[in-house]
Amino acid sequence: MGRYIFAAVMIAASASLGAAQAQLGGVGIAPLADGLVSPGEYSFMATKSGARISLALGAEGSVLYAAIDAPTRGYVALGFGSLKMNGASLFMALDKAGKSTVSEQLGSGHGHSEAKGASILASAVKTAAGRTVFEFSLPAAPFISAGKLELVYSFGGMDLFAYHFPFARGNLLVPLAQEPGPARP
Repeated sequence: MGRYIFAAVMIAASASLGAAQAQLGGVGIAPLADGLVSPGEYSFMATKSGARISLALGAEGSVLYAAIDAPTRGYVALGFGSLKMNGASLFMALDKAGKSTVSEQLGSGHGHSEAKGASILASAVKTAAGRTVFEFSLPAAPFISAGKLELVYSFGGMDLFAYHFPFARGNLLVPLAQEPGPARP
């Protein structure tokens, strides 16, 4: 009986520790958009449906760094500003025969269309060993609200953006470690 209580306490403690660590915060050195997610490069990491989603805020909180590393040779996508595709700013990428393509889309209902204007500051896409990695950075302000970041993700086997069937899709609500803003003295 004592072992079961100890195990329950340890499971509860590790769950609360994991929840405490699952916050988006700043990083000392900005992640490099090189298509390779390195350990410690991002302050927030989550695994959903086999995809690894990594996020960080720049030191001033003005730049959002994002990456998705998914088990596919097809497209990968992250969207911000909504927990649904409708209304989300979608950032999609694929690497077809060594040629990277990145597209900014706006979610509308269950579809999406090309977004007007470009907001990606830097990006890289790489496919290797059956996984596609998309790293990018963009201004954070349009997507962070009330101390949280809403995002959607998707990935699939098709090598085009217009019509696709996802292997997986979902959403995440990511709390901020603190409100972004200028560094305090």
